Amino acid sequence: MMIFSFVNLNTNFINAGNNISIQENDTVYVVADKQPQFPGGETARNEFMKQNVHYPEEAQRNHQGGKVIVQFVVSSTGKVQNVKVVKSVAPSLDQEASRVINSFPQWIPAELNGNKVSMYQLMPVMFKYASIENSADTWQVSDSTLIVIDSLKMPLKFNLSVINPEAIDTGTVLKPFPLEYKNKLISQFGSLARNGVILIRTSKITNFVTDTTSYKPGDENYIYKKTDKMPQYPGGESALMNYIGKNLKYPVIAQENGKQGIVRIRFIVDRTGKIKFPKVVRSIDPQLDNEAMRVVKTLSDFIPGEKNGQKVNVYMTLPIGFKLEEMLSGESAIEDDGVTKKLLIILDGEKLPIGFDRDWLNFNKIISYHMLAPINSKNKKQLFEKFGDDGKYGVLEIKSFSNILETSKDEKPKDSMGNPIYQVIEVMPEFPGGEKAFMKFVVENLKYPVKSSANHVQGQVIVRFVVNSAGKIERGEIVRSLNPECDKEALRIISLLPAWTPGRQNGVNVSVWYAIPINFKLE
Repeated sequence: MMIFSFVNLNTNFINAGNNISIQENDTVYVVADKQPQFPGGETARNEFMKQNVHYPEEAQRNHQGGKVIVQFVVSSTGKVQNVKVVKSVAPSLDQEASRVINSFPQWIPAELNGNKVSMYQLMPVMFKYASIENSADTWQVSDSTLIVIDSLKMPLKFNLSVINPEAIDTGTVLKPFPLEYKNKLISQFGSLARNGVILIRTSKITNFVTDTTSYKPGDENYIYKKTDKMPQYPGGESALMNYIGKNLKYPVIAQENGKQGIVRIRFIVDRTGKIKFPKVVRSIDPQLDNEAMRVVKTLSDFIPGEKNGQKVNVYMTLPIGFKLEEMLSGESAIEDDGVTKKLLIILDGEKLPIGFDRDWLNFNKIISYHMLAPINSKNKKQLFEKFGDDGKYGVLEIKSFSNILETSKDEKPKDSMGNPIYQVIEVMPEFPGGEKAFMKFVVENLKYPVKSSANHVQGQVIVRFVVNSAGKIERGEIVRSLNPECDKEALRIISLLPAWTPGRQNGVNVSVWYAIPINFKLE
């Protein structure tokens, strides 16, 4: 918690001998007929300070507080210049006080003899330390807040951004206040719940119908495996293959990992021709599975199947192939139906609980992954030795964007306005129109470098940048390179981005790092 106050001091005590640089031919006065004024007056200035002064985390941790006195000049044009701390308390508090003064809007300048003149100002900013412990008002979600998904407790520092928003039905934040409620959380979820809980429920949609025992052939809800007349895609099989060929997109990361093969999707074509309950029954790779499912869900209605002249529900299995130019040896699919959901998932080096459903993952927030499949006795032995019984069905190792941001060495932890840059915040910034609009922007503006195209260079560039507290983009940089030409084009795209809706922490706009992949894929 932070308490601050500020007043204008008597500027007669200030003189030009305080080692302050001023503009040439611009006299700085200490006395004038009219004092400089913040636009809107003192009330507006107070509100500005209230919204923009933040207690530095370092000072909070060190229990530091006190009065920082800042001297500055309001020029004859109203600009705030030459900000200088004349009474220091602590480096982080001095820096914060200076930052806020530097961010002031243009003032109404002072006047002397009817002329606008430059004038010195003094402003003290008071930081009063107050413990934030055991305060429901100041508590906030942090890395130590436990995340529980469908009763599965995630490891601390779990990167929630890897969860696909479409998989979430409800989300609830449970604060550890009052003490009785905190004790109840600990009793229910264990000691990790002492700093609060984010409780998430996923969408419970049945993906596949397997129970037909209660129905008999001829019943309206019976599902046939073979019929007199099987369902048909409008235009026939060639039209179906043509549609898939035009709409299927080979995921870049899967290509880089050498993943290829045939994904089999099973679904029901009901009596009206609609596709229902698609499910992967032969898996190759998470991204290939997801892409195959995406295309199946976009198919138009089929001509329904018939039995004895009546339209009926029919099971169908559709193979969707992914093939690289060069076949890599040693790869095999996990064919056992249902096994795909029993994979052990390791996210950024942390083992997720068995039962974590890979269908929850948002692969747009994942940098790389590697699947270890139990394809032979040797592989099974290696998986058992490394992961125990948890890894017997295979292991999916994932690296997320959060991991890149946290491990990157940032030599400039401030943005262009002097604000701290966060890694993770409560409300992340958003491109105008959302993620789909952002991807459309990238596709429409990306120009494949001619040299890279001629050399058949394909892959993914990962770029990070800062979305500052005003929503502006700055400090774009490459964190995963493809080649110089593609890297340069990725940075050019970032430079074209419009202003975003800024991120927020504790209800205040803040600056935050953001990372995205930019894919370069030849037709």
